Parts: sequence; structure tokens; C-alpha cells
Amino acid sequence: MKIKAIVFDLDGVLVNSEDAWYHIHKTIFESKGLHVPDKKEWARTLWGTDLTVICSKFGFSDKETAETVSVKNGLLLENIDKIKIFAGVPEILNGLKTRGLKLGVVSNNNRSFVEKVLEKFQIKQFFDFIIGDEYGPKPKPDGLLKILGFIGVNKTDAVFVGDTQIDVETGEAAGIRTLIIGNDINNIGDIEKL
Repeated sequence: MKIKAIVFDLDGVLVNSEDAWYHIHKTIFESKGLHVPDKKEWARTLWGTDLTVICSKFGFSDKETAETVSVKNGLLLENIDKIKIFAGVPEILNGLKTRGLKLGVVSNNNRSFVEKVLEKFQIKQFFDFIIGDEYGPKPKPDGLLKILGFIGVNKTDAVFVGDTQIDVETGEAAGIRTLIIGNDINNIGDIEKL
């Protein structure tokens, strides 16, 4: 299979945002009087899950969910300094672009925040298309499939790179070969060997 496009998840793949997300979820849980899991439990049970799904699990009303998402968006910007880029990411992305690959990002974050993170680390220019939560949260495959449509690559010629079970489910739902960091590859540098 000749790969023509790679679509990346953002959190846990290109950037280490675990500290930022844990702080955001902890702040939200505490404000609602909910149990705050320790970081290990949180990473095992909630990492990578869209906040609307988490709100649903806790029985939030539609209004409470909308308010919580609004709070989350503000907290994301307040905690952007806690997000760090993984070592070697700019060089790897540059190498993939040099090979002529189309690159995209699909995330459960809102698109403007995704773009701010990519700009912060000066890697936005490597991506042909960026999608946030505007097509619904993963594991819905809509955002992933939209990217491939926008960049004009068939799903049989693409790879999706994620780091969570939700990413596995997203790739399966889209019918796209999926590589999971920690299972299939150690980091995105391993993609260069494909």
C-alpha cells in the first residue's frame, strides 16, 4: 500500500496535553461537586473522551453540557502553557511533507484551539487540512472522512494516527488503517519507516 495521506489526532500524538486536560477536567468536576479521579484513573477512563460524552455519563442536562463546554473552551486557552510538543515532531512533519504526503489533523477540540496549538509550536504550515469538533466528536468518523475528501485522498491510501481506544473506534468506523501510539508505533517518528 502506498500511503498518500496521514491524518493525526492532536492530543497525545503531536502534543503532550495530558497535564492541561487533567487540570481542566479536575476544575470542572470540582465545580460540579463531582468525584475527582486521580490522574492515573482519569487517564485510563476519560482521556480522549469528548467532554459532551463525559457530561452525558454524569447525567448533565443539555443546558449544563453547553455551559460546561463553554467553560472548557475558556480553560483550554488558560492552560495552553501546560501543553508541550513531543520531541522531533516539527522535523518529522517536515520530512513527511518533503516526501509529498498530504497531512491533516482531526481533534475533539474546537478548531480555533487546535489551530492556536499548531501555531504555538510553529507546525500549522505542515497541514493541508485541520478539523476540530465541527463534524461531531470522535469516534464518529465524519471529521476524518471529511479531511480525506477535502485533500482528495481515498481512504485506502491513508493512515490515521491516534493514541486512544476512541481513535481505534474512529479509524474502524471510517475504514481507515489506524496506528495507535504505544501499541502499533512508539511515536510518530516510526511512520517514516512505512
